[in-house]
Amino acid sequence: MVHSGFFALRKVHEDEQEEGYVLTPSSKFLLKDNPTSVLPFLLVQLDQVLMEPFNLMSEWFKGSNVTPFETTHKCSMWNYANENPNFNVAFNEAMSSDSIMVTRLLVTECKVAFQGLGSLVDVGGGTETTTKAIAETFPDLKCTVFYQPHVIADLEGNTKNLNYIGGDMFDGIPKAQAILLKEEGMEMFQAQAHIWNHIFSFIRSMSLRCVVELGIPEIVNNNHNQPITLSELVTKLAIPHQKTDHLYRLMRLMVHSGFFALQKVHKDEQEEGYVLTPCSKFLLKDNPKSILPFLLVELDQVFMKPFDLMSEWFKGNDVTPFETTHKFSLWNYTNENPNFNVAFNEAMSSDSLMVTRLLVTECKVVFQGLGSLVDVGGGIGTTTKAIAETFPDLKCTVFDLPHVVADLEGNTKNLDYVGGDMFDGIPKAHAVLLKWILHDWNDEECIQILKRCREAISSRDEGGKVMIIDMVVDDKHKGENKTIETQLFFDMVMMVNVGGKERIQKEWEELFFRSGFSHYKITHILGLRSLIEVYP
Repeated sequence: MVHSGFFALRKVHEDEQEEGYVLTPSSKFLLKDNPTSVLPFLLVQLDQVLMEPFNLMSEWFKGSNVTPFETTHKCSMWNYANENPNFNVAFNEAMSSDSIMVTRLLVTECKVAFQGLGSLVDVGGGTETTTKAIAETFPDLKCTVFYQPHVIADLEGNTKNLNYIGGDMFDGIPKAQAILLKEEGMEMFQAQAHIWNHIFSFIRSMSLRCVVELGIPEIVNNNHNQPITLSELVTKLAIPHQKTDHLYRLMRLMVHSGFFALQKVHKDEQEEGYVLTPCSKFLLKDNPKSILPFLLVELDQVFMKPFDLMSEWFKGNDVTPFETTHKFSLWNYTNENPNFNVAFNEAMSSDSLMVTRLLVTECKVVFQGLGSLVDVGGGIGTTTKAIAETFPDLKCTVFDLPHVVADLEGNTKNLDYVGGDMFDGIPKAHAVLLKWILHDWNDEECIQILKRCREAISSRDEGGKVMIIDMVVDDKHKGENKTIETQLFFDMVMMVNVGGKERIQKEWEELFFRSGFSHYKITHILGLRSLIEVYP
């Protein structure tokens, strides 16, 4: 939240190093008693009622429902609000809170717009926040709030020039000298826009999942190296023609987000079509470096739902929000759900490919002089297999839980699989590899694992070492803002799903020394992650 601009750090006392948290302009808009608070708006927009429809976007594109909301809840949002009083109240409070800042600006900076008017109808005026302020500011202006009957039921004007009328704007609107249609996209102050951006940031990932589930990257890729037009894409997808504009809007967001680009179909014409970008090429099924399985698992509801219960988890005793949601740990969940276990291991395998290619080409020196290597938590062996093939004289072992390595066999003479628990003991070897393992565990558990590694590896004189591939979080802010933000996102994923963490260099160092190691070396060569060599 500090990185995202909602809090700031400040010294508690000028002559001391201790820091504490203070509010920023953005977080002040989240205070309940702030007259311009957008807290009700935030809570409604992040309620599952409005978020769940994004999970069914790809299904909706193929069907005939008007909106994904209708696909999810079997009725329109307006009917849902009418049938669910609690949601109706929360929704109207949200719209009301959203109106306040705009209204203040409207009645102070835009007074001239109301000069000479005798009557005004606020169409879709909700619970009258805007109209009430206008009526109070201009007492000679007769104001009417016109909205659906269930919204304005039991509402009464608190000034003589304000009243309420229920009805449907598609059937007719009360007569007046002027009609007010308040657009939610009006200019807002920077702090409010900052909050909105964070409220709706989930839409990027949900839209990306929709694009992948529809198979759009594959369709664009298979268009004979030519840009594919919107109409051609609609035909290839076989979706209802009336959703052409909806698809255009989805693709517009994906172009803005860098997953597709627009290119002229013919040099001498203006018509444009969609082409892949370097990012979307990693979403192709046949790309050996595809991270598609990783994307689909991370955006699966198994992993998404625990984020909904974070605040509840903070108040309770469960180890992780995942446990609060599913009633047991991720590891037990994968053990009990074979289909998810397969998808999870495929995701980890796809994530390994890019790192592995770089590891066996740019980091060959780290394997020199080794006779044996154990890949602890190596999954189905993607990384170890590549290492074994690159270094045929290096005896490689994949060591993971029995249900993970069951029925797996090495395809080279120097690769085998062993089932077991790393907390009980690790097979002996010159070196141990821990790729994206330690971030799954808390500090005390990491120390247990590292101590088992130290017991398993050869002595320092014989070249024994532990090789760790994990993130070293940039706490000095030397890297790009997006890189740091992604590392912090991963840290939250670890906290929510497994109770682990991403660590800064100082935290890594403390783990190594507490586990009995003498020194370490960090090589920043693997993108967001680093190669750390730890020596006994």
